[in-house]
Amino acid sequence: MDSAHSRNEWRFGWTPQAEIWNGRFAMIGFLAYLLWDLAGYSVVRDVLHLVAGSGFPAGIR
Repeated sequence: MDSAHSRNEWRFGWTPQAEIWNGRFAMIGFLAYLLWDLAGYSVVRDVLHLVAGSGFPAGIR
């Protein structure tokens, strides 16, 4: 790592700082989706036609 730059500095390109920020934004997005899913607005369940809690598509059970 370049010792002249802080790890939290906003830098573009293939830098360790950019990868750190990418990971942070990915974690925020994943948490936001989990909270959205817990609130009852599940996109995955709607697309796959899953019954909440069963784990099987609605027509199979």
